[in-house]
Amino acid sequence: MEALKNHYTKAHPPKPPEQGNQSKSYAEAVKSNDKIDNPLNDSGALEEIQHDQIPHGNSLGGVSLENIQIEEGIPAIKFSMKEVESLSQSCKMLMVGKFSHGRPHLDKIRRVFQSLSLRSGFMISVLDQKHILINLFSEEDVYRMWIRGTWLIENFPMRIFKWDHRFNVEKESSMAPVWISIPNLPIHFFEKDALFSIAQVMGRPIRVDTATLGKTRPSCAHVCVEMDLAKHHPNRVKIHNGDFGFWQTISIENIPLYRNLCSKKGHSI
Repeated sequence: MEALKNHYTKAHPPKPPEQGNQSKSYAEAVKSNDKIDNPLNDSGALEEIQHDQIPHGNSLGGVSLENIQIEEGIPAIKFSMKEVESLSQSCKMLMVGKFSHGRPHLDKIRRVFQSLSLRSGFMISVLDQKHILINLFSEEDVYRMWIRGTWLIENFPMRIFKWDHRFNVEKESSMAPVWISIPNLPIHFFEKDALFSIAQVMGRPIRVDTATLGKTRPSCAHVCVEMDLAKHHPNRVKIHNGDFGFWQTISIENIPLYRNLCSKKGHSI
């Protein structure tokens, strides 16, 4: 029997171990490495994960995966601002509705939206007990919803926020549509391009009111801008008007109060 075993071993020698570094997927690395699978040691302390234990530059089903980095011994995925902007393109018409004092049933909310005569369709889904996600398909609808600010649905006030990549249900966005007044502006500046150029010092211009565009109220121009309430804004701007310049006053109409400490507008919760 022993002779037969020796004969089989000579005829079929065991395969040598494979040489070279074999790339693993993250799932394989997690499965084969206890430190990644469970970063806590027996005493409950967090063990540091070595950088060479994490695979890099993987793909899954033809989809490119971001490199895994290590921060304080924990795997971390980093997306650049350029990548975030690209990923956010499909979300640029998303709004967030917040109910601070109770929320009606989702079907009732949808029925109210159906009665608003929006230019395009909409989709509404629940984020949590206080927040709903509103997906609009027309920029005009976005600004209509946002500029109004608060909507009453089944006697429940709903405040509207514009979604951005920093959105967090625990914090209210500091971005808000705000009307600014530009008093005693020379009448030849009552053109959209000129007004947007002036208003951009306060934020991203959104629209000009009808009376301003029609020059029916030449005493004051009104422009709505997307403003960061957490930042300081100037109350005047220097305008170079051909061969001379002048200081132009800009005032903010009914600016909402934003509290940086709690990331809330006014005393809302």
